[in-house]
Amino acid sequence: MKIRWLLYTLLCVVADTLDTFLSSVISSRTPRASDRANIIQPSDVDNLSDEEILELELEALKLHPDYSLLQLTPGTVAKYSEDRDEDISDASEANTLNLVFAETNIPVPRVRRAVLSANGSTSSFKITSKAQLSLTPGLSIRYRRRFASLSLYVAMPAN
Repeated sequence: MKIRWLLYTLLCVVADTLDTFLSSVISSRTPRASDRANIIQPSDVDNLSDEEILELELEALKLHPDYSLLQLTPGTVAKYSEDRDEDISDASEANTLNLVFAETNIPVPRVRRAVLSANGSTSSFKITSKAQLSLTPGLSIRYRRRFASLSLYVAMPAN
């Protein structure tokens, strides 16, 4: 039993050391969070009015039955949230995602717009093709593990 415990401890030390080494090598190639916050790529809903976005919602394809995800356009996904404030600038889910995007390297969808609708607020996200794969039920186990594994981000300082 002691040999198993020693082996487990040794594997944990090796994994932590490897994680620290790889994090320092990989993080030097990625832009800092403060630099990433200023990078905004164009989206196909940028030029639409709030009314046009609400019209798109009526015809949108529902991506997931449990999470209120709608495919507005080929590159944009919308999500209903429970924010029912009259001031759309207080949309807590959209503000939280913007904060996480700006202050960390955690991969979260970039919020493009928050629109107040009859159901509460709707946040529009620019979704990359790789992120959209995570919404499909046929995702391989390998990719599901990659999306579910947040161990690298838990210890990540906001640089």
